[in-house]
Amino acid sequence: TLDRSSAASDVYKRQVVALKRLRSVDGELQLLVETAVPADLAPGLHRTRLENRSLYDVLRRQYGLRIVRAERWIDAVAPDTHTCELLGMDSAEPLLRIESIAYGSNGRPLEYYRALHRCKSSRLHVQTTT
Repeated sequence: TLDRSSAASDVYKRQVVALKRLRSVDGELQLLVETAVPADLAPGLHRTRLENRSLYDVLRRQYGLRIVRAERWIDAVAPDTHTCELLGMDSAEPLLRIESIAYGSNGRPLEYYRALHRCKSSRLHVQTTT
């Protein structure tokens, strides 16, 4: 298993397209996601409308990038005031933080993300394949 800080820094060694998105489920804000994609792999991504679209689908269809594996780290965190405001939380509640580094078939990192999930009203499902 790679050290996530060194693997994430590999993504940030290059110019990146940085995305920050709020996601909702059934009309309720559930998730704050910050993503970095190397800019040389996805030129113009910053101009792509991503509302109600899968970033992975956009990367595959528009840029021919296929993620073949990812490493994820999951822990519980307390949100700061700004995160509570963004997620429409009246008071702080524990969030699940997921950090992920996704790789292409050549082993190069294609994406780094950090997501904060409201866990009081959501459930995560993780499926792995070999």
